[in-house]
Amino acid sequence: MAAAVFGRALRRHHYPAVRRHALLSTATTQPPDAKSHERWLRLVPSCVLMNCAGSVFATGPILTPELTRLFGAVAPASGDWALASLLPMQSAFAVGSAGVLFALGDAMDRAGPGKSCLGAAAAGAAGTAVYCAGLEAHSLPLLYASYAALSGSAFGLVYGSVVPTVQKWFPDRKGVASSVCAAAFGTGAFVWAPIYTKLLEAFRSAPAAAYGAATKTVDGVRYAEVAPGDWREAVLATAADLAAAGQPALEPGLFLVGSGNTGVVEAVFWGGALHAACTAVAGLGVRAPERPVRAAPAAAAAPAGRGVASPEGLGLAAGIFFAGFTALPLMLNSKMMLTDIFSPFAEADLFAGAAVASYIGTMSLANSAGRLTIGPLSDAVSLRAAYALCGLQIPLVLALPSIAAAAPADPAAAAAAWKAATCAIPAFYGGYVVLLAPAVATAFGTDRVGAVFPKIFAVLNLSNLASAAVVGSLRDGAATRAAAELAGHVDDGAFLGAFGAPKAELPALLAAKTATIPQLVALLPDGAAVPDPSPFLYHDALHAFAATSTLAFACHAGALAYASKRPPGS
Repeated sequence: MAAAVFGRALRRHHYPAVRRHALLSTATTQPPDAKSHERWLRLVPSCVLMNCAGSVFATGPILTPELTRLFGAVAPASGDWALASLLPMQSAFAVGSAGVLFALGDAMDRAGPGKSCLGAAAAGAAGTAVYCAGLEAHSLPLLYASYAALSGSAFGLVYGSVVPTVQKWFPDRKGVASSVCAAAFGTGAFVWAPIYTKLLEAFRSAPAAAYGAATKTVDGVRYAEVAPGDWREAVLATAADLAAAGQPALEPGLFLVGSGNTGVVEAVFWGGALHAACTAVAGLGVRAPERPVRAAPAAAAAPAGRGVASPEGLGLAAGIFFAGFTALPLMLNSKMMLTDIFSPFAEADLFAGAAVASYIGTMSLANSAGRLTIGPLSDAVSLRAAYALCGLQIPLVLALPSIAAAAPADPAAAAAAWKAATCAIPAFYGGYVVLLAPAVATAFGTDRVGAVFPKIFAVLNLSNLASAAVVGSLRDGAATRAAAELAGHVDDGAFLGAFGAPKAELPALLAAKTATIPQLVALLPDGAAVPDPSPFLYHDALHAFAATSTLAFACHAGALAYASKRPPGS
């Protein structure tokens, strides 16, 4: 009896009882010291959660092109959404996540990661339901609402709670811990791109063909006569269109609108259900230490009043903004950019589903590798040295316009160089992201990471808002100018015969997706000294990326320089 009483007393002394379920607790029962293995086990659910959050780099590139041909199935129809109207949807996602990170950063820190991740799972499931409803109703506002209010909030709840929690477990190895966690985020596209690609292939169905049918154009819309007097809207799909739509076995020609299925609704539903389940289960295992983990004394941190509005805070915020402005469009629009630039010249196999998924997966692994290797460098050498390595991104970005321009001369080599450069750029971007938490901890103190980091990280999401708007506008402007120039070199009779309308109706034909740049190029007379403008559609955007990549490096360097010169306690 005495031994039992002594045993209970000993357990109460060394292992305080947990009065609430672990998910509802903001802390673990006993904080380990810096040499304990327990804290490394805490990385496992954190990595699962970060992988789920990183799926955004799979859903954007894989699903957005499908939304531009929701009705046409193999090519955009008149009722399908234009690319320019879909790109800002990623911005809506960024607004939702930024709002959560900036407004609820302190609240997430107080509530603990368990509650935050449970809320993320619920928000993600609701976002999937609203997204599917928007697709079925063909309602763009519903899609934006699902991205901004729900899916974006889910992302913010996960990232804004998991990263500061990991920093609290590893105050002595901020770079290593942050790298492992962020590397898991980088693998999101590698894991989820094949999942969504397989789901699309499982539910995709080919549209009905209308080969040889008579056609007419009314208000810029092409119609095919499938039976005497029965005119239905049809799209003209090229071999490149069919390859990009996952239907390479079909012969190019006319296809009836509304007779096929891209599979995107079903893919979103089942993929979203799996995503929410993984988030909820992993959220059960992530918790913060009850008290700060014991580690070596740190350097003096900034006083409690300093935050995002301080010079070092503004410098870090500006640096991560420009880093995101450079890399995020290349990652989120990778499939569309590859298709736009190289489809008129390269083999169709380059745009097949498996090839695209492999490209996006490689980009994801490169992003993960950058996060995994550059973070530990900040511990082993210095934070400044790690940031200097990220500056190698600049020459890669500068090379992209030249690589794109080389597509007509040697499409295979140019496409390979493009893939190599656009996979390396996310690696250095991953370095910028993974170094943000250690930089915040260095500038403001480990105990203030949970309050300051979400607010600065929110700026990264706002960069997605700005870059999507700029890239979409620049791309559409370049396409419109290129189409007008091509039409000016096409014979009037050939133009009328191909589109059933005179050149004066070119704006309406472009708006209805009846006239496209590849079709206009095909109508050029022999010997016309007019190059295919496809490689130059993103030239303005690529030059803008060159400027922002330079600014990202300069702002981070300035912020660290100021923080290092600040007198202790000032």
